[in-house]
Amino acid sequence: MLLNHIRRLMFSGIADFLRRQTANFRVMLVLKTFSALLDTLTQPYQWIYTRSLGADPLQLGYVNSAGSVASAVISAPTGWLADKYNLKKVMITTLIVHLSVPLFYAIAWNWQMIIPAIAMSTTAAYLTWIVSNIFIAESTADVERGSGFGVIQAFSQ
Repeated sequence: MLLNHIRRLMFSGIADFLRRQTANFRVMLVLKTFSALLDTLTQPYQWIYTRSLGADPLQLGYVNSAGSVASAVISAPTGWLADKYNLKKVMITTLIVHLSVPLFYAIAWNWQMIIPAIAMSTTAAYLTWIVSNIFIAESTADVERGSGFGVIQAFSQ
């Protein structure tokens, strides 16, 4: 009985919270939820696929490092890009890049061809993460910002 009451309060509280939020916040919630779902469906297999294209364990490390270097280089100026070119334009661009990654996997005939895909994937993931956090911060009232990030994290993990 008490557990049912707690559940009812919790879900009604989340529903009330979501009703008070802007459309941008709700779009980010849906985007991050589906992005996390799709990433968990494909990411575990990227290294298996790269191995099947002939990469040995050391070469897998090179591929992973290339992705990390690419994301580190582009992550630093992301806030500047978002300020200069409009937050929505940067978000749409990163989503287009992120959606094009499977094409690069599909046309790869050896493990070296995976490097651009990994670099694009990790870069787009970091950019999306940074830009979506800016969106969330700008879309929520100061007093609900912590709750907003908590709800997004709960749905996107």
